[in-house]
Amino acid sequence: MEPGVIKLLIVGGYLSLLLLLGLGASRLFRGSSSDYMLASHSIGPFLLLMSLFGTTMTGFALVGSTGESFADGVGVYGLLASSSGVVHSLCFFVLGIPLWRLGRKYGYTTQVQFFRDRLASDKIGLVLFPILVGLVIPYLLVGLISGEKAMEAFTRGTFAGGPDAAFYASEAGGVQPWVTGLVISAVVLVYVFFGGMRGTAWANAFQTTVFMILGLVTVYVIAKGIGADNPVDVEEQGGGILGSLRAASKGIPDENLVRTEFTQLRWLSYVFIPLSVGMFPHLFQHWLTAKS
Repeated sequence: MEPGVIKLLIVGGYLSLLLLLGLGASRLFRGSSSDYMLASHSIGPFLLLMSLFGTTMTGFALVGSTGESFADGVGVYGLLASSSGVVHSLCFFVLGIPLWRLGRKYGYTTQVQFFRDRLASDKIGLVLFPILVGLVIPYLLVGLISGEKAMEAFTRGTFAGGPDAAFYASEAGGVQPWVTGLVISAVVLVYVFFGGMRGTAWANAFQTTVFMILGLVTVYVIAKGIGADNPVDVEEQGGGILGSLRAASKGIPDENLVRTEFTQLRWLSYVFIPLSVGMFPHLFQHWLTAKS
């Protein structure tokens, strides 16, 4: 069996598990809007943490920042990873906890509901709803595009010359981006439609677990094998994983190994980007689901 086909089977199994989680969550549905939208405030600390973390691990974070790091070097860590880690956590405590308290007290189930009440205006909902949808659409599309690009890349050459390949395969023989996007959209639609917020939280927690475990495995495998083409250099650098990293770093331009290209003003501007999580409807909704 070709490697590309094996990869497709693994991804197919992964997506099937997500579907099963959504359908399994639907069996616990209590028949109320509060249960569908907020899982009846039953999300515990572990599930809430994993779900919130998984929700922010988008294509922007996993694919975009990785590509940016490859292009611009180690300074990208300061721009994206460190500021996001601090500011996201800050938003959780400064915004998330007060919103949860207000949600439990007044029975809020949506973001628009909160702002209509807070600003004492029904019309604010008519203004806010299209703004929130406009905010979320590109956010979701970035995730779809990242999945499409990744799938096309790691199935490259699998379907070259096969029957009807032009329909579902790209010029490089990988899966066509639109096919991947359609499948991902269908899977997410099913587990959200049937599982509601409970199914979404379960799916996010499952995906976060996969990200974290495979992330550690990936770091170890890459760090250990990155200097395999130059074993002499690796030994000169002390051997092992650190030796491999030092040997590989010798081929990286000096400007990418330091943060000199990133001014203080540019770094500070990136600190404000994660503040957007306070207005993302899906994160706002997750904050309202907590049991305590």
